[in-house]
Amino acid sequence: MWLLIILISYYLKILLLFIINNNLAQPTATLLVGFFVTLFVNHQQLKISQENRKQDLEISEANRKQELIIAQENNEEEILQKYLDSMEKLLLNNNLDDFCENNQARNVARFKTLTVLRRLILKPQLHKNIILKFLYDAKLIIVSDGRYKHSKLSLVSCDFQEADLIRIFLNKADLAGTYLRQANLTQAKLEGASLIQADLVEAKLIATNLTGATLSKAFLNRADLTGADLTGADLTGADLTGADLTQVALMGAYLGDTNLMGANLTQANLEEVYFSETNLEGVYLYQTECLDIKQLKLVKNWEKAIYTEAEFDGFKLKWIPKDKKANEAKIQEIKDSTQGIVQF
Repeated sequence: MWLLIILISYYLKILLLFIINNNLAQPTATLLVGFFVTLFVNHQQLKISQENRKQDLEISEANRKQELIIAQENNEEEILQKYLDSMEKLLLNNNLDDFCENNQARNVARFKTLTVLRRLILKPQLHKNIILKFLYDAKLIIVSDGRYKHSKLSLVSCDFQEADLIRIFLNKADLAGTYLRQANLTQAKLEGASLIQADLVEAKLIATNLTGATLSKAFLNRADLTGADLTGADLTGADLTGADLTQVALMGAYLGDTNLMGANLTQANLEEVYFSETNLEGVYLYQTECLDIKQLKLVKNWEKAIYTEAEFDGFKLKWIPKDKKANEAKIQEIKDSTQGIVQF
């Protein structure tokens, strides 16, 4: 636009000089000036028209996209309702209590669950919460107390990634092999639940009740378990790399061959924790409670753990003591002790 104004000004200047130098009649000069003014006005009107057209197209496209989203949401609500209705029919008309591998009804129920979880993409956090609550309330994913220590419906490989499961009640739920990466299980009730080989990478388990839960070979990398209750839990072979276990209750928990590289156990209660085959190198144990010295000395690389204030090196995935000499002094203090609790 500015280029056009400059050009018109330039040509008007030339035109005026031409008129003056050649003594042209006033009507001729007026005609020429009017031509350029009309040209400028027409250009402005065309530009305004084009901008209005562009805005109309943008509004139309935004409305079209919104209509598509609404239509998809309605479609997914219908898909979810059909799933719930079909599962209710299976519960009423088929024997899901038979634990044989060839139970056709159970296989159908599992297939339907796997399929619906893949199709619900617009509101996955909400819909996954609804599905999990439905399966639990229907007693399809509760660990049996009888001969078979598993549930009627297996959720192995079922995708509950990023699900919003805050304060959900899932005591004794069978979530073995479930995909719960980045799920929010803050303050959830998972007492006695089975989470064997479950994918809980970067999951939020803040103040979650996992008392007596089985988490053997579970993936808890960078998970946030701040204030969680893991009393009596089985974490055999679990991967807790970079996990935050600040103020976690681990009384009587089993951490055999557990990967704790870069884990933060600040102020964790470690009373009677079983550390068999676990490597404590680089583990942050600052201000832990009830850490028995005699038991600690039986653990692999206990003298390479961090016992004083430290900072986490995210690149190296390890804790670095703020005062290395103070940490070395604490390690020597533990070496010189024969019994009792580590004092901080």
